[in-house]
Parts: sequence; structure tokens; C-alpha cells
Amino acid sequence: MQERLKLLGTLATRGEIKAKSERLTALVLALPNAQDAYDRAKASLAAQERLLGEREDILVGAVEGKNAEARRVALLVAKQGDRDWQQLLNIVNTVRGQVLDAGLALERVKREWAVLTVQIHIFTATLGFLAGANEKQEGE
Repeated sequence: MQERLKLLGTLATRGEIKAKSERLTALVLALPNAQDAYDRAKASLAAQERLLGEREDILVGAVEGKNAEARRVALLVAKQGDRDWQQLLNIVNTVRGQVLDAGLALERVKREWAVLTVQIHIFTATLGFLAGANEKQEGE
């Protein structure tokens, strides 16, 4: 029994248990916030891409050419020369980066949540094991 108690002592000190509990509580709040940030970034990206598409439609309407290839080249030139399209493209690229960052932050929180819950399950299983061993010794 003493060996098992020593094992428990090496698994976690009181401070470690308190820190993990506090971190788990913080993650309970962080997870919905991270999900909201990701959802907002995705919605913003969809809106900006829609604006970019609308601006491109305007440019397509203004482009002329004898065939499809000539119109494609003319559209490319028109995009490069259109300040509004360029600004919208920059905004879309910036928002894409924000979506990526928010997605990575969300995944980090989810991974940390998973790690902490596994650690807690291992710790509680160890406590259960030790409690069972203690009951067995008392019954003998």
C-alpha cells in the first residue's frame, strides 16, 4: 500500500492538481470563445469573398474581346488596374489569414482540452485503484 501511495505522490502534487483544475475551468470558457472567433472569421471571409466576386462581375461586364482567351486576358489586365478590386483582394487575403489563425487557436484549445481530460481520467483511475487496494487490505 505504501508503494501505491508513493506512486500517487509522484503522479501529482496538490499544486499540480489545482493548476490542472484551474486550466480546465479556463478551457471551459475558452472553447466557446475560440469557436465563436472562428465562426466570425469564416462569416467575414464569406462576406468579403462575395464583395470581391461582385466587383469581378462588374469588371467582366466591362471587358471586351474577340474570343474567350482575349476576354480572359483583358479581365486580368482590368483586375490589375482596378484599385477597388485590388483592395478587396487584399482584404480577402487578410481575412483568410484570420480564419487560419482562428482555426489553429480553436484546434489548440481542443487539443489541450483532450490532454487535460485524459490526465484527469488517468489520475482518477489511479485513485480508484488505490482506494480498491486500501479496501482490500482493510477487509483482510
